[in-house]
Amino acid sequence: NVGNQHVVGALVQDDRVLGMFEHHTHLVDLGKLVELVAGLREGTLSNDAVYADDGHGAYISPEYRGPFRFLAVTGPRRALAAPMEPYFAVPYGDMMLTGAFGLLGAALERRGLPLPE
Repeated sequence: NVGNQHVVGALVQDDRVLGMFEHHTHLVDLGKLVELVAGLREGTLSNDAVYADDGHGAYISPEYRGPFRFLAVTGPRRALAAPMEPYFAVPYGDMMLTGAFGLLGAALERRGLPLPE
């Protein structure tokens, strides 16, 4: 998610989050975004490196067996990632509600209810 204030990357396999990072959008250009995603993809991105670069940090589970290939991007500043040729996710037709739809999906799943069409 390339947001107005923060860039958040999540390493998701099946239904598990195995890694993530958070950085400040105003400090992330295309080169930095490529570096962050590559580090996440390879499992080499460290909390110390992101924090030292004035980001909030990173974590990659020791269970992660990468690298991943698929890259989905959302958020109001998503155009920054266009040269990386990602899949631009637009859940239910509104990428600005990605987080809300994710929370709703998790709540429905916990209750054994289906996601809406």
